Amino acid sequence: MLAELAAANAAFAIIKTAVQNTVDFTRVAHKISEYSIVKSKIEKHARADKAADKTGSDLEPFMAVEQIRKMNKS
Repeated sequence: MLAELAAANAAFAIIKTAVQNTVDFTRVAHKISEYSIVKSKIEKHARADKAADKTGSDLEPFMAVEQIRKMNKS
């Protein structure tokens, strides 16, 4: 989960910088794809944990999903 979140953060930072600097979209398309894939994995993992009613901490997947949502708003 933490590795996926780190990958999402890194991809998002590159996307945000590229958009702010008006870089050609084709140069960042692969990072947009990477971000989308990792975001989906994090959300899927969080849903699976909730559906399985795991007894462990729900904080980590919840915080990962919340961080993704916060990044999407910026």
